[in-house]
Amino acid sequence: MSENLVEKDRIWPLLRRNTDFLPHHLSLTEQIGARYQVFEVLVTWILSEKNRDFHWIVTRVQGDGGIDFIGRRALLTIRGQESLAPEFAIIGQCKVRDQLRSLKKRSDDAFSQLERDFRASLKEWEQTAAGRVVPKLMVGCLADRLEPASRATSERELSRLCDASVTILDIDDISLLIADRIDLLDEITCATAFTGEERDRLRVYFSNLGDNGGRCNVKSQYKPL
Repeated sequence: MSENLVEKDRIWPLLRRNTDFLPHHLSLTEQIGARYQVFEVLVTWILSEKNRDFHWIVTRVQGDGGIDFIGRRALLTIRGQESLAPEFAIIGQCKVRDQLRSLKKRSDDAFSQLERDFRASLKEWEQTAAGRVVPKLMVGCLADRLEPASRATSERELSRLCDASVTILDIDDISLLIADRIDLLDEITCATAFTGEERDRLRVYFSNLGDNGGRCNVKSQYKPL
């Protein structure tokens, strides 16, 4: 096989763990006792560092179908009319499975999964937007690898169905985003119930990807949002 699924199966399920750690700037309000998924917090934190003109929020663990993260940016603010300012929104879904699958199985599943979850996210967003028309970018972060042609087809069809621009980041894109910010990975895992061995395993895995250490041949399709 062209990729080591066994090795990845030891890494990615660790990021599915829940945590009560959340950087203050990613929280809408103080939520005592709220639980978040490590993967969702890490991805959103990295995106917030790369796109600092957006206000980013991670939502608490709520099961499939809800919005996992939101980035919002006012496009034109007039003094005294801030609440009426037009804005742009990034609405995100994060998916990581207990066990990675064959390439064909991933491609077959990705479209139907994202279509279902994006539709549910849009219903939730309509309540948040309170009737306002807001241009949207839907972002699907999948800890699975998709064939480029399959991903491009899914992005086009999902854009049509959701009436929004759609971008899919797969495991290679996300791996390199994490590899570039090992410091954020370290901070989250140190604040969560990871053992020293688990923290080291995550650090070594993603550090080697960033250093092109040969553990897997990663080529990212990620473009800044």
